[in-house]
Amino acid sequence: MGKLILLVIVLLGVGMAVPNTRDKMLVAAAPLMDKFKAKLVPMRLDAMADQVAALVNDGEGYPPQWEHWLQADFTGAPEDPWGNVYYIEKDRNGFTVGSSGPDGVPRTPDDITRKRRLGN
Repeated sequence: MGKLILLVIVLLGVGMAVPNTRDKMLVAAAPLMDKFKAKLVPMRLDAMADQVAALVNDGEGYPPQWEHWLQADFTGAPEDPWGNVYYIEKDRNGFTVGSSGPDGVPRTPDDITRKRRLGN
């Protein structure tokens, strides 16, 4: 079993060293990486939504400059794992924070969001 694991590691190392093979390996791994990244986002969005709700409930209101707030005051990364800035949408009952997901386009089916209702 140990020899098999060592062989796999060596083959992966050789494959990553060859540019043509590396590109194919990265393309093949992309769907798995997207699933892994998608598991991180809900926790970040929950933390973000909790912080925004606390601001609003304390009477400070929504962050006036969203991207600046994400960089300066949010306790997590301002961008999702795909490199897109998280977004916020406000409505009369609360707000939704979201990630544009793997496609990088907001408000499409692959978005990951968290909604918070405010007030009563």
